[in-house]
Amino acid sequence: MKNTWKRLLCGILATGALFLATACSGGGKDTVSSDESDSTEGHVTTITTTERVEETTESIPEVMKDPVKAEKINELLNTKHVLRADENGQFKVLILSDVQFSTASISRETRDNIEAIVSREQPDLVIFNGDNSFAINHEKTMKNYVTNMTRYLEENKIPWAHVYGNHDAELWRPALDKETQQAVYESFEYCVSKAGDEDLFGVGNFVLPVLEHDSDKIAFNIWCFDSGTGDIYTDAHAATDVTVGNNTFWSHYENMEMNQVEWFKESAALLEEYNGAPIPGMMAFHIPLQETYYAWASRETDNLEWTGEQRENISAHAQDVPLFDAAKENKILAIVNSHDHINDFMVKYQGIRLCYTACIGTYEYHADDMLGGRVVEFNVANPDDVNTYMSYVNERIEGTRDHENVPTPEAGSEGHISNFITDKNLTTYLTFDGDVSDKCGADIQSNGTLDFTEGYFGQCVGLENGYVSIPSYAPGTDSFSVALWVNTRGVSSDPALFANKDWNKGVNQGYILSINRSGQLKFNLGNGSARTDLEVDLPGDYRNGWMHVTLVVDRTAGTVMIAVDFGEFNTLTLPSYLQDISFDSFDHLTIGQDATGTYDASLTASLDEFMIFDGALTEAELAQLAAYYGK
Repeated sequence: MKNTWKRLLCGILATGALFLATACSGGGKDTVSSDESDSTEGHVTTITTTERVEETTESIPEVMKDPVKAEKINELLNTKHVLRADENGQFKVLILSDVQFSTASISRETRDNIEAIVSREQPDLVIFNGDNSFAINHEKTMKNYVTNMTRYLEENKIPWAHVYGNHDAELWRPALDKETQQAVYESFEYCVSKAGDEDLFGVGNFVLPVLEHDSDKIAFNIWCFDSGTGDIYTDAHAATDVTVGNNTFWSHYENMEMNQVEWFKESAALLEEYNGAPIPGMMAFHIPLQETYYAWASRETDNLEWTGEQRENISAHAQDVPLFDAAKENKILAIVNSHDHINDFMVKYQGIRLCYTACIGTYEYHADDMLGGRVVEFNVANPDDVNTYMSYVNERIEGTRDHENVPTPEAGSEGHISNFITDKNLTTYLTFDGDVSDKCGADIQSNGTLDFTEGYFGQCVGLENGYVSIPSYAPGTDSFSVALWVNTRGVSSDPALFANKDWNKGVNQGYILSINRSGQLKFNLGNGSARTDLEVDLPGDYRNGWMHVTLVVDRTAGTVMIAVDFGEFNTLTLPSYLQDISFDSFDHLTIGQDATGTYDASLTASLDEFMIFDGALTEAELAQLAAYYGK
């Protein structure tokens, strides 16, 4: 940043006396003796150099007359490119995280995702919020990697910055050290990151001031921190089992340190003194603070403002540092973290919006519906708050699966299922109209808490806190088909839609149809020592309402088929060693859990119209079933 005060203050001496040093303008004397004439309406005014210096010093902030403070402030203000609010006083930051590839080649999908989000949001600044790479150990590879990651930003002259996560330079992997990586990053024209004070913990603790549109007054501050790397603790460090509130998790991450907190407090105070008023801002760093857990856990009991989802544990630092308290005291409005790839929530806690940005990369685990970045918008007209939201690669479009709920057709009515499927025996029909009774008369059991709400036909059942069992259902080596409606906003891990096996190992005997966080259905069959799987990608809008799923097991043909929304079948031919085995491991079928009832991923979904048919449904019969539902 070209700083006015830096140019003017090159004559400040330790005594505080100010001289106009000719060295500032290329001269060799300490003073200049010259006059300038300004003719205004015939009146000639002579302005001496001494008068000009006195006039200038009156407008210099008092803090800049202290040479020690002035030097620190100038370092804080200095950036490669000036960041300014637009003519409307607005400034938009896009935070992307966890690109996390380990070679120079970033997948085309991930590069397209970055371009799609940046193109859509048109940010003024992009921040890569850690785990940008994964233990790259050659400088040339790193250069190519960053080129691929930032190509669209560099080509479109969009300033960008980065912080480090736990995987960028793990101590137990042969990765480039952060100092070497930092030099690579800073070699890019539109990278505005800074290495920061070398005496601080980590690399890349810096602030990016955002100026007002038409002045050099600071409008907002964007603070970036190194939150530590992955390091297996020794006896001198904290225990790896960490309890925060009621949440116990394994943590082997370094902790942010007090010198970072003290640097922030001192720097924020200096910039406030320079600016003449407190400066609103945000923080960005990879691993969340422990306050994030407290905030999320108390969001409902304390009636906090919140959005988004938690689909995996909050992996905060093992040890606490008072950075949150310092942030509250210095007008920080938002803190954006990453690290946990499938969390995308925001919760406003003690005046600060604690935010996740879900990952943008597809190399490591992710959820297709969460791929994206977090946007934080500042506005000079509203300096005490920010607007923040997730921008998703696969936008969640409401209304694409709208369905007007109607009552379940009564037995004997013209619209009943019996008038549509005549060639197959319907052995189980669960309508979930307020209970788990079977219209075909089978004994059904429920476990845990079931939630009954408006469904596809009549009511449906929510299975996040419970599951349903069909005793004595075990098809053995017979053909069968299962059809059901599913409504989910997304799941954590890979919970069962229905199962007759222990899902803790895929090779365990029995079968399961699960849905996973990557937006897929997975059929799995094991015999105790081997397994086979069929994975089917779900439609991009599957989270926006009801979708229909059909599983067909044809033992005569030796195939398993899955159809979504009555579309074409996806087919798996069973390998020879699984052709003749019994599909059963348990003497019951479980809906919403594995057959043990103890799998540690709950089904965050509602189900309706659960049907089991004897025999393998044909394409023609699938079309009849579609007609039953008006499709």
